[in-house]
Amino acid sequence: MLEIKADFKVGDVVSFKLLSGEEWISKIQEITEDSFIFKKPMGVQLTPQGLAFVPAIMTGGEIESVTILKSNIMAMCKSEAQANSQYIKATTGLEVTSTGGLQL
Repeated sequence: MLEIKADFKVGDVVSFKLLSGEEWISKIQEITEDSFIFKKPMGVQLTPQGLAFVPAIMTGGEIESVTILKSNIMAMCKSEAQANSQYIKATTGLEVTSTGGLQL
């Protein structure tokens, strides 16, 4: 089993690559011994205009949370600031300002 040793905590927005090759971005909702529960996961795709977020599960409708076994994650890191801001905007409609505040 893959051991994830990084210091992730509930509330972090993380980017991760699944064993299937898909890249997702999500907020950590809960951490268990063998899994992560992610809140509002989104798939990441590269387009000519830059990064785009798409539903993590296309036919699942709007997914509030999903549980993924740690053993199904190939790599994971905290999302960089721009991706983090885009994720927050995509999932809440709120924009993060350059000063770190939220714009309604």
